[in-house]
Amino acid sequence: MSANVCGARGRQARYAAVGSGTFRQAGPDFSRFADADWMVKEYTVYYRDPLVVIRNMISNPNFNGQFDYSPFKEFEGNLRQRSDVMSGDWVWEQAVCF
Repeated sequence: MSANVCGARGRQARYAAVGSGTFRQAGPDFSRFADADWMVKEYTVYYRDPLVVIRNMISNPNFNGQFDYSPFKEFEGNLRQRSDVMSGDWVWEQAVCF
């Protein structure tokens, strides 16, 4: 699937750097642990514009019929089935709050 997203038609979703920063663990000092050095190192965070990625995915014929565009509730008997984000409570509440 990542090949489909990265190779999608349309505007190229290029990587951009947010910048660099240091992760600081809130709470106790974990530096006493030998494997905790990653918590104080500096990292550069990269991202792709999510709007461009989603537009590319939706316009890609490889994804035709693979998306749920609206929230839904699915039941098997009396038991609620949740299969993806569009079948969850949060997205349902967002859609019906208008």
